Amino acid sequence: MEIVQKLAEEYDLKATDSNGLGLPREANELWHIEGREHIRRSVGEMLRRAARSISYYATPAGLVRAYKAHAECLENMSKRGVTVRLLAHTTKDIRSIARELAAVVKIRRAAKPLGANFVCIDGRELVVIKNSPDDFNIDKGADKAAWTTNRLLVEAYENLFERVWENSPALE
Repeated sequence: MEIVQKLAEEYDLKATDSNGLGLPREANELWHIEGREHIRRSVGEMLRRAARSISYYATPAGLVRAYKAHAECLENMSKRGVTVRLLAHTTKDIRSIARELAAVVKIRRAAKPLGANFVCIDGRELVVIKNSPDDFNIDKGADKAAWTTNRLLVEAYENLFERVWENSPALE
């Protein structure tokens, strides 16, 4: 009985302690992705895995890249019944692209630009992408991304997205 108790205590310790830092195991659920092309492919795979929802925030240039790289996939997911919502800070230069996307997904204008792009799938996984440079090219760039399945981070993003979505005007 004493051995079983010690094993149970050791399991509990490992489940709540990561690398001796006292962090929950979920803290290890964060991965780094580098390179625009690699990130684009990874996001494409994520989008195709969506079963219920896609919550996407894009910078102005990120919206153009999303259109070039993922418009067909986003449209297909929407046709499959996945709720696809895209928030973007739109400028005059990219409004026509935003309108084209609005024909296949729900899109709203974010009042203020953020410095990164965010993609969340089914409230289960999130990618945050910092583009370098933040241009229209879909293949070349020294972008960096963080991908996570950490429930706390994903839920925080989803709650923030919901608030911004509710307070953002429809695309004109």
